[in-house]
Amino acid sequence: MARGLFVRAEEREEIRRRIVAGEQRSEIASALGRSIGTVGSVIRQASGRPPRRVQRSPRRLSLAEREEISRGLQAGESLRMIGRRLGRAASTVSREVANHGRRPAYRAWRAERMAVQAARRLKPAKLATNHYLRAVVEALLA
Repeated sequence: MARGLFVRAEEREEIRRRIVAGEQRSEIASALGRSIGTVGSVIRQASGRPPRRVQRSPRRLSLAEREEISRGLQAGESLRMIGRRLGRAASTVSREVANHGRRPAYRAWRAERMAVQAARRLKPAKLATNHYLRAVVEALLA
């Protein structure tokens, strides 16, 4: 069985915080009542750094807004009415519904999951995809 498999999220954060503060693994393990191996496993999983806190732009729909859209669709409200209630443009609500299941199949949790996945997608580097730009940069660096 893998070490650190049953470590609560609070403990993981505490381990990461203590590592960043400069504490030794043995000190952290004894303070938390865990083995040194478990502490090491948590550190390896996080590369020794605290997890990134991603702040969502206020321009993006939140899960609460998506749930409100879902409730409005179930109640048979128009997209304009839903948008007005959310303080969003009707086109924003329309685009959200169109991209995530259309009117009868729209589910807030599914739309949220798809949006989070799309936001974290890996993009190729510009120099890897644009051969002309790469050649110019290489020439200028040489």
